[in-house]
Amino acid sequence: FLLVNVFGMLLMLYIVVIPWTTFKWPNSWTRAQNSAYILFGRPAWALGLAIVSLSCISVATPPSNEMVSVKSDKSIVLVDSDSWRNKPYANPTFLLALTNRMLALYIWVPLARLTYSAYLVHPIIIKLLGANEHAYYHFSYVSILERT
Repeated sequence: FLLVNVFGMLLMLYIVVIPWTTFKWPNSWTRAQNSAYILFGRPAWALGLAIVSLSCISVATPPSNEMVSVKSDKSIVLVDSDSWRNKPYANPTFLLALTNRMLALYIWVPLARLTYSAYLVHPIIIKLLGANEHAYYHFSYVSILERT
């Protein structure tokens, strides 16, 4: 399960980093490469996000104050999580627990509320602005400055 989570994170990292090549070398992508990125970029991001999200809510990421189950050859051994503090990299669920702890930080709560509020309010603003127009939109730098 750890490898699946690492795959999800690497997939998301790849989707974010790969467009940098086209900014560094303009027009370096062919039409097929552009089409492939446009076609598979969002589904790949959704797949990576689903993998990371599901691994955070699964049994594979125990909270830090509970027991960690480690599978040995013969049976499942329960180990106190404090014994992993000396060597956290030896914990088989270290990356999963680290991801879970980072995504559970309180700093994300106000940002999530702000994003959700913008998601709810922006269609109303767009409808109000669009209903008060007397002509079609003509996008230019001047019209953008007039609206702000």
